[in-house]
Amino acid sequence: LTVANNSISRVTFAFEDFAIGKAGEITLPIMIENLDGGMGANIILSFDPDIVQVLDITGGDFNLPLYTLIENDNGNAQHAVLNFPAGLSGDVVFANVTLEAIGEGGDTSPLDLEVVSLTDGVDEITHEVDNGTFTVLNTIVSIEDVALGAGETTTVPIMIENLDGGMGANIVLSFDPDVV
Repeated sequence: LTVANNSISRVTFAFEDFAIGKAGEITLPIMIENLDGGMGANIILSFDPDIVQVLDITGGDFNLPLYTLIENDNGNAQHAVLNFPAGLSGDVVFANVTLEAIGEGGDTSPLDLEVVSLTDGVDEITHEVDNGTFTVLNTIVSIEDVALGAGETTTVPIMIENLDGGMGANIVLSFDPDVV
C-alpha cells in the first residue's frame, strides 16, 4: 500500500507481493515511505479470508498504538497508531502483520489497504495507495536426475519445496528395475 504526499516528496504506504506455502506463516511490514512529520495513521487491510488470515498486527515505528481489530471472517483488519510528541519522517514501519496461508496452492488474494487517516497532527496528508497480493505456493516434490556407471551407487535426495508445518509424507518412488 502506498500513500503519497503531493508536496515535495511522495509519501507511500507500501505492502508488497508475498508468496508462501500452504499453512505457512509470515510477518510482513506495512511501510510508509517518504513520510514528513506523520503523527497518526489508521488503515484497514482487506483480504480474501478463504486464502489468507491475519494472525496478529504488532507495532512498528509509531510509539502509541490506539487499537487493532482483526475480523478474519469478514476479510479485514484495522490498525490505528499515533506518534507523540513529534511526528515521524523518512521510511517508517506502520505495523507488522502476521499472515497465515489457509488456501490451496496457486490461490491468490489481494492485500488491499484503505487509509482511513494519515495526519501530521493538524491536517490530513494527501496520499496514494500501492496494494499487494498474497499467493499460496504449490508444494513441489522433486528428485534429481542422476547418471551412474554400472555397479556404482549414490544417495539422491527427494526434495519437498514450499511445505510449511508438514508432519510427514508418503512418497511412492517408481523406477525401471531393468535400469536401477
